[in-house]
Amino acid sequence: MKNRIELDKDTKKFKIAGSEFEATVRAYWQWDDCPVEDTVDFETEKELEEYVGRFRRGDLLNAVLFVEATFLGQTGTDVLGACHVKDEDDMLEIIKEHGMVDNAVTELIDVLDGLVNGVETTGLCEAFKAYKRGAKDAKAYPGYEYKGYFYHQEKDYEDDNIKIFHVVVDPSLQARAEGRSETTMDWSPYSTPTLEEFRLWVDLGMPGRTGAGPLDREGLEALAAQKDASRNKSTD
Repeated sequence: MKNRIELDKDTKKFKIAGSEFEATVRAYWQWDDCPVEDTVDFETEKELEEYVGRFRRGDLLNAVLFVEATFLGQTGTDVLGACHVKDEDDMLEIIKEHGMVDNAVTELIDVLDGLVNGVETTGLCEAFKAYKRGAKDAKAYPGYEYKGYFYHQEKDYEDDNIKIFHVVVDPSLQARAEGRSETTMDWSPYSTPTLEEFRLWVDLGMPGRTGAGPLDREGLEALAAQKDASRNKSTD
């Protein structure tokens, strides 16, 4: 939404099915387009004019407050309009008094619960598990999140080795509707991409292999160089 000003950013823990996760919480405000006189009630016209005059002088602001809680590309929101405040400290106090963070997180949980009910098609349940395990031991079980995409691993244990399947989940409602909520990263089954490599892969459009073998860091850097060269050529 345009013209929003960020007030605060924090995190908030929440639980689904007994497992604890952490949402990113952001608070914003913007000017409320609704006229002040339409949101208040005074006994006399003089009292109303005096009150409206405080906004004209800049003593008070007419604001809409937003709180968004996000996790794995999903968002819960709470909105409160016609907030007549002196400054941003007043806004934060109103957010606290009205429990807007909790309201946003509650809506987020409702959204995620709806997706978890379709775990067989979304893979979101596995993403939750990866997030939880990755947060505890990132080296043993990395769980990367970038631009709404979530990386986790599934392992095939054989007699003489362990093969890694690099699974990428897009838990957005659009991806789910289009049947593309889960894909694989074409990477060696015997190594783990770093977070930096995963981010580069996403930024490059999630490419598949370009040669005989799976992608690696060198291959990603070559693709990035080709993309930069093509971009520079088009601007000449």
